[in-house]
Amino acid sequence: MKQYNNTVNKFRISAILILSLLLTGCGSTSAKNAFAKAREYLQSTDSMCYSVALHTGIPGGEHNLTIDINASIEYIPEPAQMKLEISESLDGEAYISTVSYLMEEANQYMLYTGLLDMGEQTFWRASKPDNAEAFALYNAMANLDLYLSELKSPRAKEEELIDGETTIRYDGTLPADALQKIIRYPGVPSVLEGTGLDSLINWAEFLYTDDFPVSIWLTKDTCIPRQYRIYIPVTVHDSSFEEESSKPEEPDVSSLEITVSLHTFNSLDAISVPREALSSIPENAEETTRIIQKELTDANYRSFFMPANDRGYSYVGRAYCKAPREMFGKEAFLTAYLPYSDNLIYSDDGESLSSSAHGMQVYQSTVFSEDDARAVVEQAFEEFQSTGIQLLEAETGEIQYSPEYNIAYQQIAFYEDTKTGKKPRVAILYADCKQDDYYLYAQITYIPEQFDDAYPVMLEELQDAFSLTLPAFTQEDFH
Repeated sequence: MKQYNNTVNKFRISAILILSLLLTGCGSTSAKNAFAKAREYLQSTDSMCYSVALHTGIPGGEHNLTIDINASIEYIPEPAQMKLEISESLDGEAYISTVSYLMEEANQYMLYTGLLDMGEQTFWRASKPDNAEAFALYNAMANLDLYLSELKSPRAKEEELIDGETTIRYDGTLPADALQKIIRYPGVPSVLEGTGLDSLINWAEFLYTDDFPVSIWLTKDTCIPRQYRIYIPVTVHDSSFEEESSKPEEPDVSSLEITVSLHTFNSLDAISVPREALSSIPENAEETTRIIQKELTDANYRSFFMPANDRGYSYVGRAYCKAPREMFGKEAFLTAYLPYSDNLIYSDDGESLSSSAHGMQVYQSTVFSEDDARAVVEQAFEEFQSTGIQLLEAETGEIQYSPEYNIAYQQIAFYEDTKTGKKPRVAILYADCKQDDYYLYAQITYIPEQFDDAYPVMLEELQDAFSLTLPAFTQEDFH
């Protein structure tokens, strides 16, 4: 049984690599002229949606094992954006499912891989490849050009209907050395790193010796590629066995068939990464923020509130608010750090927001002032007084100012009317110059009756988020 499981595991690795291989090539065309037309069409394509299906059977004595791998891919080449949903099944029963996202910005790449746990929860892992070569295996557009140019002796066969379109099937062979160029591509380890399989390819070696039969379906009238199929005999060599005599019998892999179907072209404008995946990168906060900012729109910016795990926070979340249009001369969004909770509240214009949790409340907005940060705090305090709220003057301090950083803050104390009567509060009014005459303004308020076990950590995280030393109060301080 152990040897049988080893055989299955080895084949799974080979199957996944072959699947990766086929994500590089899909669809092709007919004879010389048809192939040329197909290549021209692909070169003018802005996006593709396609799928890959791999089926094989492994003889195993009394039990023949079947393995199926299915993948659905969305791809945009400029800048590179890709979504890959991959599912595997053994003997018809679901075994593992993953979803991956590849995003490029300013020649920087991020790969997010999510492992589905029984279809209920996704565990995300993010990695930052060094260069674009790691994604070459998945570049269907670029690598399809290789298949179209390398296919030997293509010949037209019968007409077939695919997705309601009349296509012509072309049969030919792909030279082994052309396939080797892809399967040996140096990006393989980097791509597998996101799936946890990179350690296994140290002992898995894949041997291809002959030309491979290939079938390609092109639409009859336009030569647009619609389907691609390849048959590959695979043997797995386990290099962990030093002596030839000690190697186990190699599996007789039969009926290995991979079909790539191209569904739609030029139908995608963008591919969005789930916010749960974006928040899974503790070591790449800058890249994460840039990618989120790229996806922010007026319709969705309020939906990105998540714990700022990338900054080491457990209780402070990162949200986004609108910047005043005059600040950048266009629509833009600013980062806000607030207590993470389900009570995030935005102003009607989206330029201010507030949230509270564990005895701390933060209100944040952007303020224009031709004076320094002291004027912003002074104006906030005057507006506070104009509401008629009862101040505790003995506990209200003077404005503190740092001319080096143009930052100002003031501690105030007051009574707040609540449903259960007047309650004491302490607040820090804070202003920090961010750009020219635009200031981040925040009011950080202590709500002592809501202090809990998480309050001390919340206080530390807010101090770090605002680079400000905040007083540590207890409930007894408010009696």
